[in-house]
Amino acid sequence: MSKCISLVTLALLLSACSAGNPSVSPGSDTGTTTMDTETTVSEIPETTPVRRVENCFITAQDQLPSNWPDDIPFYSGSTVTEVKCSPNDSDNFSVRSTSPDNPEQIFTFFSEEVERETWRISSAADAGPYETYNYYKTISADKTGRQLLLDIRRPVGSNLVEIIYRERVF
Repeated sequence: MSKCISLVTLALLLSACSAGNPSVSPGSDTGTTTMDTETTVSEIPETTPVRRVENCFITAQDQLPSNWPDDIPFYSGSTVTEVKCSPNDSDNFSVRSTSPDNPEQIFTFFSEEVERETWRISSAADAGPYETYNYYKTISADKTGRQLLLDIRRPVGSNLVEIIYRERVF
């Protein structure tokens, strides 16, 4: 009877090992087992952006500022309409652009691309409509020492969507 229990126990252990539950540690000859676990990381990514120059300066109102980082996605279907360096005590720069594209398409683009650039989205919210905007959504994303704020909005009576980019550096 004890041989039957031992064989059944051995069969169960082998079955569990081949299913990927407990496994023998690679390179281990001691027979110790470890459990496979999934880890979810919700930490703010630590990356250093690549910038042409460190300080913001404006070459033209229809061009991105000199310190635009490589990890902020720019919507290619838009035209830059305004650039400000340090528009307030918090923001490193503010860039406004417009696009004739569907606002939900633009919002979806940023929802995907911001995460692809390893930003952690802390909020994505529907902030409208208001009397002056028939579409208004925002995205806030973080990296260590930085925050990206995006406003995507379409003014009432306009065919153009405004995209406002702001970067905060702490």
